[in-house]
Amino acid sequence: FFLMIRRPPRSTQGVSSAASDVYKRQTVSNQRYPNLKDKLKNWRDNGIYFVQTVLPHIKKISYEIYNYAMANKAYIHDPGKPYPNNELETVGEKVGASIMLDFLTRQGLNITWMGMQTLFDVSSLDGVWIRQDSPYTTCDGFCSNPQDAADDHDPHEFDKLPFEPVKMNNRTIPLASYHNMSGANIDVQNNAKHYNMHNLFSVLMAKTFSEYSKYARDDLKLFITSSVAGPRIGNYSSLWRGDIKAEWSSLTKIIIDTVNYNMAGVPIVGFPVCGFYGVDKSEKNLCLRWYQLAAYMPMFRIHHNGANPVEPFVYNSETSVRNSLKQRYKLVRFYFTKLAEAELFGGAVWEPLGFIFPNDNNCFSGRVPHETFVIGKTLYVAPSVTKGEENLDVYFPNYHWYKMTDYLRVISYDPSKSEGQHMQLPASYDYTNVFIKGGSILPIQNGTVMNTKDSTNNHPVTLIVALDHLNQAKGTMIVAGEIEGDLPKGLYLYYSFTFANNTFRSNLLAGHNFPIDFETLYAKEIVIIGLENANIKSACMLDNELNTRTLNISYDAIKKILIISDAAVGHI
Repeated sequence: FFLMIRRPPRSTQGVSSAASDVYKRQTVSNQRYPNLKDKLKNWRDNGIYFVQTVLPHIKKISYEIYNYAMANKAYIHDPGKPYPNNELETVGEKVGASIMLDFLTRQGLNITWMGMQTLFDVSSLDGVWIRQDSPYTTCDGFCSNPQDAADDHDPHEFDKLPFEPVKMNNRTIPLASYHNMSGANIDVQNNAKHYNMHNLFSVLMAKTFSEYSKYARDDLKLFITSSVAGPRIGNYSSLWRGDIKAEWSSLTKIIIDTVNYNMAGVPIVGFPVCGFYGVDKSEKNLCLRWYQLAAYMPMFRIHHNGANPVEPFVYNSETSVRNSLKQRYKLVRFYFTKLAEAELFGGAVWEPLGFIFPNDNNCFSGRVPHETFVIGKTLYVAPSVTKGEENLDVYFPNYHWYKMTDYLRVISYDPSKSEGQHMQLPASYDYTNVFIKGGSILPIQNGTVMNTKDSTNNHPVTLIVALDHLNQAKGTMIVAGEIEGDLPKGLYLYYSFTFANNTFRSNLLAGHNFPIDFETLYAKEIVIIGLENANIKSACMLDNELNTRTLNISYDAIKKILIISDAAVGHI
């Protein structure tokens, strides 16, 4: 999958908690992974980065982290047992008998930081994948017969709620268990019931890892992914929504959830390509459509549970999968720019069409709100998500729109109309229906590059200038270096681009002490699409020192496309 925020996008290999030493928290098995640090260096040299799965459980076995947690009361405790033997016993998936780390305490943070340092000592860690942070157990509430409730606890307290939720103790710790708010002595006055903290648990866990990255390791900005959403989770982590079924209705669900999470401040949310379970070989077309959609989603990851593989090599003869992957690599710089802007300034990246055209009621009816979306206010994506679909009814608001495949204009702005129009388009397996909104400038790269190492700072950029009805366009591009944490430290280049009055301008908005070779940072081509009645004989570049250089140009009057070669935009 791709890491696309806080760092340049990267292809990444995850390792599950089974890699630990008999499921001891934040450890690595020397038997299963000898010389791990050397192996990871080889991975990184080949452009692959390392993410370790972590759990909130601490296995009940004598080792450094468990002993520290017990000595410092850094666990969620049982309301029916007196101190000091009041730890709440849970059972983690595969982990077995455990205690649950309490992230409300400073001691819980210290344990996490201590464990992270242990991982760094034996590996080159680039990120953590947080699992079972519901917090999940294999029990419904108490994992053993609860003792008599403490005097302050009514065992029927949560039977008297004024609403009928789902079973609230389903596969999680008891709602009556306690968090230690004081970080010192455990007493009722300094406790918070898990009932009041449940929705914050995943957020507090992600926050703990984020603070480690921010304060303990100044040289690193970890990629953090959580499995459970909570208030403000997007401040600290991306989100993985894993257990989704391989069925046609899931494609629509992915679009709706991605847009909703973006509106809630979580720009990176991911779903398993082709579903996690229920993969049926007979549903090849479902998987092909899923690849087409996933190419335009924030996170791209294949993770399934079943005998039928769904990796790209399974569909080697299908141009659909190969074209989808190429398109994703082609747009890596655009995705990274928009996600970086979301981190720096806030805002959503994946949005419904109605957010871009709020006065057009057609954007809120039919299939438009739940089967289409817009990326970075620039790319309008209309995937095929229905079984057996041969044609798509796509609605276009009244504006200039260009096909992403050949840059030809499909719809033109009509000043006499307030609404747009519908078009019937083929639901091809060779490409996804994606359109560039007029007035946009977006950076792309050579789509033949098939890994993120080569598709970032090692290849020149092509800038696509899609003109609106005023023959104008604007856009941005952010380039971060290879050093971890460059984006939050301000070590990046932030360009703005404008086109008006037949003049293209590049302006460096931010960028100081940038730690990579500038010679690799330039736009090899500027492709201006929708340029009508062009009587252009030549083009030249004027730099900041008023030096001029003649550029190579070619103009296709039928396609209305002007290509400026060797523009070298970005040289300093």
